[in-house]
Amino acid sequence: MIFRFVIPWYGEIPGGAERECRKTAEGLAARGHAVEVWTTTIKELDSNWNVPYHKEGVEETAGVTVRRFRSNVTDHGLFCRVNEKALRGEPLTEDEEEGFLRESANSDRLCRALAHEGGRGVTFTIPYCFGVTVRASLANPGRTFMVPCLHDEAYARFRVYGDLFRRVRGLVLHSAVERDLARSLHGVPDEKLRLLGEGVDLDLEPDPARFHREHAPGKRFLLVLGRKDATKNTPELVRYFSRYRRRNADSALSLCLIGSGRASIPAGAGPWVRDLGFLPRRDVVDAIGAAEALVSPSLNESFSLAVMEAWVCGKPVLVNGACAVTRGFAGDSGGGLWYDDYPAFEAALRRLERDGALREALGRQGGEFVRRNYAWPVILERYEKLAEEAG
Repeated sequence: MIFRFVIPWYGEIPGGAERECRKTAEGLAARGHAVEVWTTTIKELDSNWNVPYHKEGVEETAGVTVRRFRSNVTDHGLFCRVNEKALRGEPLTEDEEEGFLRESANSDRLCRALAHEGGRGVTFTIPYCFGVTVRASLANPGRTFMVPCLHDEAYARFRVYGDLFRRVRGLVLHSAVERDLARSLHGVPDEKLRLLGEGVDLDLEPDPARFHREHAPGKRFLLVLGRKDATKNTPELVRYFSRYRRRNADSALSLCLIGSGRASIPAGAGPWVRDLGFLPRRDVVDAIGAAEALVSPSLNESFSLAVMEAWVCGKPVLVNGACAVTRGFAGDSGGGLWYDDYPAFEAALRRLERDGALREALGRQGGEFVRRNYAWPVILERYEKLAEEAG
């Protein structure tokens, strides 16, 4: 059995879907399976899609056969215009939806090759919102599972996805909330909805003292991980936290931001907010161990590795209650609190700051939840069973 993963770009690059694909592929290869990743010559999401970064061809990486195909030259201006219209909540015509997918990351060469060889093994395409993964999913739909990483966002409502989700063999989903979203938006039948989850590393060994020495974030701090921009709701969190510090003179907390993206600290945020930029993985793990709690302000997540890793390190989380996925995880695990507005944010944060026993209990319960449901051996076995079903 060949496990084949199709993704727009591949390697040691930022992004939840990118990390999930790489770790799943390498994990299956380590269990003795033949694993291939089919991808383009594009470097990553934020690079110039029309300038090849990788060479076309085949390479072996960590036991995985990586096949790179030249990407199409696309009209990025058209893509951006349609994208901006979608983000404003304006309805799109069918032609605009088709243009969005055609001019996004794409590769005719990859899709032609997949149509020829796709009958071998089982294919997993990830994520849902790029032309190459949409077309690859339709190359041999009866043997293809899509890992959509579905969010409650404008793209998810494109008409094309209703047809796509019903034609593929199934959807691999990370949470019950994501499953319900696929049902409600496009009426995907239950037999196509496969709740597998995502693997989480359990061997994290943070060194809090090292992080304090290297980065001096303050004796007590909250941690925010991930891309820092409006799509992740970071500016609102910064405003909330600055207001919290001004209203709570006895607070000793600071807010530490780690991740890619432009600076998101507005004028007047105060000296309590620090943006450390993009840091190496070792520093990120150490930061989790040093933090009082992790905050996830994002409104749209299909999983949230940051939340899961905080729990592995025994840390509580504070999540945005408007994000059904992270709120659901916090409630199901007993590992965190959530907020829907500033008063709720202040009340939850005061509890976390002042009650060490609460922080410890939430972190412990969250860790137990991750170990039961998302340890890598559990996830990889689910993939194996799904592949056996495909035959």
